[in-house]
Amino acid sequence: MKALFSLSGIRLGTPHIIDFKIHVPARSIQKSAKCPCCAKKSKYIHSSYVRILRDLPMSTHCVSINLTARKFFCRNPDCKRRIFTEQPGDEIKAYSRMTNRTRQRLQSIFLEVSARKGAYIAGLISLPVSPSTALRFVDSLPIPLIDKVRVLGIDDWAYRKGLSYGTLLVNIETRQAIDLLEGRDGVALKRWLKQHPEVETVTRDRASSYSSAVSAILPNAEQVADRFHLLTNLSDSVYDAIRHEYRDLSNSLLEDSPPQVAIAPDISDEEPTKGPGKEKGEMNDYFKARFDKVKEMLKDGGSVKSIAKSLQMSRNTVRRYSKMDILLNKGIHVRNNYNEYQEIIEREFSEGKNITTIFDSITKTGFKGGRTSFYEQFKDHPMRTNPEIKTLPVVKQRLMSPQKIARYLRFADLSKIENNFEREIMISLFRKNTILEKLQLQILSFKDLLLGNDDSLLDDWMNKTWAIGTFQLQTFVRGLRSDIKAVRNAIKTNWSNGQVEGQVNRLKSIKRQMYGRAGFELLRRKVILSKAG
Repeated sequence: MKALFSLSGIRLGTPHIIDFKIHVPARSIQKSAKCPCCAKKSKYIHSSYVRILRDLPMSTHCVSINLTARKFFCRNPDCKRRIFTEQPGDEIKAYSRMTNRTRQRLQSIFLEVSARKGAYIAGLISLPVSPSTALRFVDSLPIPLIDKVRVLGIDDWAYRKGLSYGTLLVNIETRQAIDLLEGRDGVALKRWLKQHPEVETVTRDRASSYSSAVSAILPNAEQVADRFHLLTNLSDSVYDAIRHEYRDLSNSLLEDSPPQVAIAPDISDEEPTKGPGKEKGEMNDYFKARFDKVKEMLKDGGSVKSIAKSLQMSRNTVRRYSKMDILLNKGIHVRNNYNEYQEIIEREFSEGKNITTIFDSITKTGFKGGRTSFYEQFKDHPMRTNPEIKTLPVVKQRLMSPQKIARYLRFADLSKIENNFEREIMISLFRKNTILEKLQLQILSFKDLLLGNDDSLLDDWMNKTWAIGTFQLQTFVRGLRSDIKAVRNAIKTNWSNGQVEGQVNRLKSIKRQMYGRAGFELLRRKVILSKAG
């Protein structure tokens, strides 16, 4: 059993169990000790006392090393210490209440989980500590020196979303997070880059603060824009363009549509009439007034921040209004295509069946809508009360959302759209609106361009995109031209910021473990030192 508890430089006595704890007496095998101040050896013993050290558990039993520590006289007249305590072996740290191997085992646990959960796990393996001790163990860990970094990845992360942010640095070649910096304005990044002039390549998103910081400190370093962010920025520009053209797209879809018949029952002349109410999809006067006020304040030179504060609205809403010429209606979309099941509904209405039975019938044939929405659509239908009506009026289908249209533009073959109704809508829109075909061509060609390793086609792509004439895409092209070197490197090289995005997700997971309450230094240590988080 003594071999199981062996410690270098220490002689162990016979273990014994008291109250389910294993107590192991121990003493140093050295006859003398070095003074920690002058390093002179001394063999003159002053006194001794017992240090109780916690060691790794054995078979769910707590283990306690009862070390007899001796105090020595220092006989060096030039030394300021007169009495010192011996530090036997390499497994015991001065002033520590546990062996080094025990501390290392606990630290490896506390790095991967929160302090409270780590304390719970430590108790399960017979090494009970408090959550505060768990935090101190992590705080005491040194951060290793950074080796030479050749390819550096940079991205921002939210310490408190909307309030404070930081910068994450990743060694792309080793795929390890190497440092966390406070702020994302590039000031801390500049200080870090000055200490690491060996960086040759920097992958980043399209934040101007990072690009300017790298250009200022490492002008010879190659900057690579992230391909994912380039595609995301293009998708956002296409979405904004479709929002701007949404009314024209909706009107073009209704040009050849059959006359729509209202399905609500007529109101008798004897019944009291209600005042004119706001129809579905009609824009609320409140939003119209706020939109006009934003436009007026922007025209007077107001900033986005001051307008948002004055009108008590989101800055993003102010920015969105600033890019719009007119305020679009918030159309109410009928998500279920009842026209596909018109024959079944007409037949069962004519047979006198109730709405529940009809709903069950069309559900068996593939209808995906809910019972409540179906009931609301047909509860007042005249076929329920008037047997002379034999046909079902066409239910008006509204145009799908701009976001969904933008998503379908990524399809090279529209026939692959699974929803039959939406597929027909997209085919009809393409037939009547040439701008959609142009947008689709530019999206697909840009994706091929990023994966093709040939940047000679970039200028031609930007010219064609600019020629489409929508200011949203022209803004995107203008951004590409302002960062053209990094965009070309994104096409020519295989470096990507994807590894950094993964490390940001890992950082978020670590934050959630501690419910977002971790201080910056604690979070920094966990991100850099954690092996499994």
